[in-house]
Amino acid sequence: MGYKHIKIQPHIAKGITHAQAALKTYYGTVQSQWTVSGDGLSMDVTIPANTTATIYIPAKDVTDVTESGKPLQQETAKDGNYVMLNAGSGVYHFRSVNALGE
Repeated sequence: MGYKHIKIQPHIAKGITHAQAALKTYYGTVQSQWTVSGDGLSMDVTIPANTTATIYIPAKDVTDVTESGKPLQQETAKDGNYVMLNAGSGVYHFRSVNALGE
């Protein structure tokens, strides 16, 4: 079955301030949305049960990113202009104060 592992990687383009998407899979609905405002980027992600995801958060550094208002607790890595982390099923609320647009 597909969608056992999901990749979420928003591409922030100049002039676009919001995007959202949802996809119903065999395991449940995957959702992602982001909003850019004057003070950074807010990104909400829902990963269904029995799946995992690699989530890419636009940011200069891991210290610029919080999840539900707290510093990231998951192991992270940098991939270009993204902080990358692996996550299990759940609902995540990320905030990036130095999001980089393309």
